[in-house]
Amino acid sequence: MIDQRGPRRAARADGSTQLGSPSGSPSQRASVRGHPYRPFLHPPALTAGGPKNGVRPTARGRLRSARLEWCRRRSAADNPHSPCLSFRMPTGTPSTSLQVAMQTSRTAAVELYWIPLGAGGHCVRVNGRVFEAIAAARQHRQRCDLYHAALIVELDGDRYTIELAPSPDADEASRGVVATGAVGSRRLGWLRLFRYEVRCWRNGSIPDLGEAVGGPRRLTSDPRVARRLLDLAPTVPTPVWGRDTLTAGEMWNSNSVTAWLIATAGLSTDLLRPPPRGRAPGWDAGLEVARRSELDDRAWTDALLTSPVSRSAIAGRLTIASRENENRVA
Repeated sequence: MIDQRGPRRAARADGSTQLGSPSGSPSQRASVRGHPYRPFLHPPALTAGGPKNGVRPTARGRLRSARLEWCRRRSAADNPHSPCLSFRMPTGTPSTSLQVAMQTSRTAAVELYWIPLGAGGHCVRVNGRVFEAIAAARQHRQRCDLYHAALIVELDGDRYTIELAPSPDADEASRGVVATGAVGSRRLGWLRLFRYEVRCWRNGSIPDLGEAVGGPRRLTSDPRVARRLLDLAPTVPTPVWGRDTLTAGEMWNSNSVTAWLIATAGLSTDLLRPPPRGRAPGWDAGLEVARRSELDDRAWTDALLTSPVSRSAIAGRLTIASRENENRVA
């Protein structure tokens, strides 16, 4: 029995969310004919049994039902736990590229690992203990546990491992090698036995990463900083390993490379320390070289802004710097 209060009140009692005439206006009916959801606009439950409670759903009501039906079918195919039916969804869905960009932005991360020196080999561990015993005796202090640092960067769904390691063979591309340097003496650097390599290895691995003490230390989740750090990896300084050729106060090693990358990328290093009773030789050397690079960049920028240097001179200076970087990477 139809409610005598009118079709609008009857439609509301029927549960329809659209108020209007039962048959819809002519403009509504015309818009429904060309709508892509037209196959869903006349469900059998509504047409076969005739009007329910004497009220026929309006065109907009049928369109809303079609949208919900389309949402239900798509969510069931893609994700059965999708909450799209728990709230009113607007027409259309975010594009796939936007969803991927949002997901990759959430997964961007830069993590620091403190790995005990010699965790992957007996020879390195013994040499490290001898080195620490001599250094402790010279500085009149107690012995400490030695650590070397490694970085893992996650960006755009990929995982990059950054570390300094010996050069085992000539297949450098398979390990993501971005720079090489000499060990002990630059004259011996042409021998692979006296050569180290800086790796920025996409989807690579670090053999002794499982021995890291304290787990990963999250430095940032900003994708821009992560991208900047990856771009800086090929430009890392490559002085002689095990010697202080840059007069930074400590020898250059893997900790120096990690500290230089973190500081040059703009991340704070004030609270980055090895585990208790531990020491990371070479860490301060990397920070010192990074500080010098920042001062040099500022001085160069100030010189360009204050002195009357011609454009040709600036272009020549930049060309020389780029060639030096290319030769250093090669």
